[in-house]
Amino acid sequence: RAVEGLAARARSAGGEVYLANVNSRTQTVLAGEDGALEGAASEALELGARRTERLKVPVPSHCPLLSGVSEELSRALAEVEMEDPEYTYVTNRTARTTRAAAGVREDLAQGVMCPVRWDDATSLMAELGCALFVEALPGRVLSRLAAGSASLPRAVALADSGLRSAAVRVRRASEARGGGER
Repeated sequence: RAVEGLAARARSAGGEVYLANVNSRTQTVLAGEDGALEGAASEALELGARRTERLKVPVPSHCPLLSGVSEELSRALAEVEMEDPEYTYVTNRTARTTRAAAGVREDLAQGVMCPVRWDDATSLMAELGCALFVEALPGRVLSRLAAGSASLPRAVALADSGLRSAAVRVRRASEARGGGER
């Protein structure tokens, strides 16, 4: 809530700053215009944030500044034949499950302009019985967040383990659960 307030104040002062990711209770990401982000980072430190870090990303992802990209992606995805997922899909923007191709399509298209609710999504996955998180390349941030939480499953980053090792861990976790729900 504090970070959302920070972004709202920046917008009311004429800047374009938006909440982009809620990765954990202690890590949130803002996206927007460079100058407005610098001001928001300074204010965050003044309000007691332990640190701020500028991410090296070329676009302001997961915020309304990418609404045009979202519309274009939506049109492109409408042309792609999709089937309902075989496994439960947890959406980035609502942190809810879907088993419908239309729900996946909508999440993918809207996700570029809507905040990612990673903290809520991982909590939901843990409640659903997920035993292992595997983070795709290139990062390690999300698996480290999960590793730092007592309430979340184990996590492995492909950047650290490689695909073969991660596949073995997935198989073991699945076998330990008896195959589990999809």
